[in-house]
Amino acid sequence: NVLAKISADKGVVFSVTDAKKLAETSFAVDGKTVNGYVTEDGVTINIDSPKYLNTVVGHEITHVLEGTEFYDALQDTIFEYAKTKGEYKQRLYDARQLYKDVEGYKGVDGFNKVKKEVVSDLVGEYLFDDPDFIANLCGKT
Repeated sequence: NVLAKISADKGVVFSVTDAKKLAETSFAVDGKTVNGYVTEDGVTINIDSPKYLNTVVGHEITHVLEGTEFYDALQDTIFEYAKTKGEYKQRLYDARQLYKDVEGYKGVDGFNKVKKEVVSDLVGEYLFDDPDFIANLCGKT
C-alpha cells in the first residue's frame, strides 16, 4: 500500500527484485547487501533485504529527491537532527568505510555521494521510526 500510494502521488514506478537477480545487475557490490536502487525507470527494491521495507523505501525515495529544490534543506535538517542525537559523525564515518572500495566514492565527488547515502539512510530510519524527528520536521515548516 505504501508503494502504491507513493507511486500514484509522485509518479515513481516501483519494482522488486531478489538478491539473486540483483547480483546480476551493475548495482551489485561484492560482499555488500544492496537494499535497492534508483534509475531513470524508477525505484527497485531488494525483497531479500534484511532492512524493513519502509526504511528501504524511505532511503530510495530520498535519492529520488536529489537535485530538487527541497533536497538541500532536507539534508541540512537531517544532519542537524542527527547531530542533536550524537549520530552524525559516526554515521558519516561508517558510510565512508562502507563505500571506501566502491568505484566513484573517492575524492570530493565521492564524499558528496557518501553524504547523500547518509541522508538517505537517516531519512529512511527517522521518517518511520522516530516521532521526535517528525515533530522536529513539522516545526520547520
